[in-house]
Amino acid sequence: MNIHLVSRVLASLIASLCVCGGCLAQSLGTAFSDLWWNPAESGWGVTIDHQQDVMFLTFFIYRNDGSPYWVTSLLTHPVDPNRPFFFSGDVYETRGPSFGQPFDASLVTNRKVGTAAFNATQGNAATLTYSIDGTTVTKSIQRQTLRFLDFSGAFNGIVNYQLSSCANPALNGQQLVLPGQLTILHSGAEYKMVLQTSLGTCGFVGTYAQAGSIGAASGTLSCNDGTAGTLSMNAMQWTIYGMSAQIVAHQTGDCTLTGIIGGIGVH
Repeated sequence: MNIHLVSRVLASLIASLCVCGGCLAQSLGTAFSDLWWNPAESGWGVTIDHQQDVMFLTFFIYRNDGSPYWVTSLLTHPVDPNRPFFFSGDVYETRGPSFGQPFDASLVTNRKVGTAAFNATQGNAATLTYSIDGTTVTKSIQRQTLRFLDFSGAFNGIVNYQLSSCANPALNGQQLVLPGQLTILHSGAEYKMVLQTSLGTCGFVGTYAQAGSIGAASGTLSCNDGTAGTLSMNAMQWTIYGMSAQIVAHQTGDCTLTGIIGGIGVH
């Protein structure tokens, strides 16, 4: 198999629909929707519902007397190439009828108490700054994991990837697309994949980790033609319909492959 075909088979294991810089710059999607906290300060946090250029934050924090305090914020994403993951907006305190009584919309009131800003430094970490009635707080936060996702299943998908750092310079920059059948066996930190295409079969064995609802895996890659290398997957997401992930694969002694894959579950 020539290097071009070998690269095609290797790239078949690539995965992603990303929280990477380039992808987010084009479409933010729902990349930051999650439960966020500071693990050194367990007991408070913020839930973020992110939809493209808007995010809604629900804070669970406390007053000076230790009583629970609930405020919300609607943040928007300004067009600023220097801050691709920055959102800002106002913070509101809302009051209304008791939860144990019939809902009366006429009793609902809100008061602007300050402002908030969310600035992601990477897909899984951010700086949150907010003010309430003149008090400003700045916190480093990260996604909070409740339970590991299970990516196990069979998928139909399409892979879009690019070649770089190839021994044959003529291959560098090539953008390739390849369909295939992907099988994943996932249990805790153990993650295995097998991809079968018309060009051959490649397998991946790696270690899985997770931050909030976003997964990552890294390990070794081997194909039935003897080709081997390493593979890292990031921004791994799973839904009822399928999976997606961002990858970088390094073929031993040859090309680097970077790209995306979206897999639809076979039911």
